Amino acid sequence: MLPHLPPPSDDPKHVTDQPPRPRPNFDEGIQDIGDAALRNPVDDLVTVATFRFVHEAELAKLHLTEEGIQSFIMDAETVTMDWLLGNAIGNIKLMVPGNDFDRAEAILERFRPRESDAREEPETSAFACLACGATIPRDEAKCPACGWSYTDEGIQAPPGPKTNYP
Repeated sequence: MLPHLPPPSDDPKHVTDQPPRPRPNFDEGIQDIGDAALRNPVDDLVTVATFRFVHEAELAKLHLTEEGIQSFIMDAETVTMDWLLGNAIGNIKLMVPGNDFDRAEAILERFRPRESDAREEPETSAFACLACGATIPRDEAKCPACGWSYTDEGIQAPPGPKTNYP
């Protein structure tokens, strides 16, 4: 049931004493701004780097923000939701305005890992025996101290049930 509303009245105490507001003139203030209003701001963005993981893209974005370059991460949600789509859409993209591309690329280059920076284990000429700890020369298969071997020679499987799979 609807609430009861009194009928409208012509009583002057219900009418405001304020004059009506003027209607806005929508033709005033319009300027010809050309194609700038129609241009999409995303069209000015260029991809400066791509990443497989969101945390890498966020870290690179922080480096750019620290240097005063505005950047945007694209497709992070899509790749996070279904990582198989990363190859299809080009992974997670870090985008910057076109006029900041060269600066952004130089900044990110400072933080990229280099092949020469990767730690490689030094080439050793010997191994340690797991049984006694003695040194086994690289060209030997058995420990000279205890006879233990890295190879499967002479090792037999313990007796047990036979299996049908290889």
